[in-house]
Amino acid sequence: PGRVAEPPPPPPRRYRRTRDFDSCERKLSASLALFPRYIAAWEEYAVLALDKGLFAVAIERLETVYALHPEHPDVLQWLIRATSALDRETRQVTADKASGTTCEVLHVGFHMRSAEKKVALTGPIFRCPTRVDKTNWLGDDGYDDSFSVRQDDGSQTVTVSREEEMGVSMSHGWGMDLRFSCCEVDLPASDGVEEPTPDIENRQSSDHFQVLGVSCDHTLEELRAAYRAASFRLHPDRDGGSTEEFARASTAYKCLSDEECRNAFEKGDDLPVRQGVDSRSVATDVERKFFPERFPYRPFGDPFKRGRPNEMNKRIAGGMTI
Repeated sequence: PGRVAEPPPPPPRRYRRTRDFDSCERKLSASLALFPRYIAAWEEYAVLALDKGLFAVAIERLETVYALHPEHPDVLQWLIRATSALDRETRQVTADKASGTTCEVLHVGFHMRSAEKKVALTGPIFRCPTRVDKTNWLGDDGYDDSFSVRQDDGSQTVTVSREEEMGVSMSHGWGMDLRFSCCEVDLPASDGVEEPTPDIENRQSSDHFQVLGVSCDHTLEELRAAYRAASFRLHPDRDGGSTEEFARASTAYKCLSDEECRNAFEKGDDLPVRQGVDSRSVATDVERKFFPERFPYRPFGDPFKRGRPNEMNKRIAGGMTI
């Protein structure tokens, strides 16, 4: 007896799995225009952004899924996957800029009097990131603070402001020695210099899925086919091949073909854990952000922890007296 055939995937997912992103986008946009609260369409919309390497966009769309239905299956896993990918990409961009560009470390320092501080760079050629948090500040502090950075064009004065926390404006400053890098602005490409194509950018991506060009929910057969094509195209003996990119594709395949390695990669276990009073992994960070009720005593700890043994001893002593 033969197996019952599985129903074909809906058109948007079918288009996405075949890398026809434009058709997938049109189908999903049309669905959401008619049904703005269509949770399955929003989830597929988020996965589309992941497959395209638009990790920040994917997080925004997954936040919409969470807002519509916080207990939607796998919403936390997708949020962790997207956040770890964005964190990994941010670290790679920061490292690339630091290695190939002249940068200056802006030492903001401690500041407790107010939620804003003005500091100055040595010259206006340096541009600072518009947002600073533990993914791009210097040092191993693991606090949840985040800062907005304002710098007018042609100005060397930088205004650092502490951002809201859980919708609450901060009236005080910060108790950490804040430092981050400000680098020279990238000059526009000169005539005759070609911009890197999306294919080249994917090959140099920090995301294994982007390197091989496979979807987030690929099958083993699709993964093998993508690796065969990538290894043939990138082999050092071929014109346009690269030893570094060939090794990068091999590393991506080895990880994605191993279930344990793939799960760890999707959770961001390869990313360094920031140290501090409340150090934790990316997965825990995301879970605490969206499901704080699962961490009832964070970040200050259980206020009754020390008293619980004494309370138990009192109960035992009281029982013996009776």
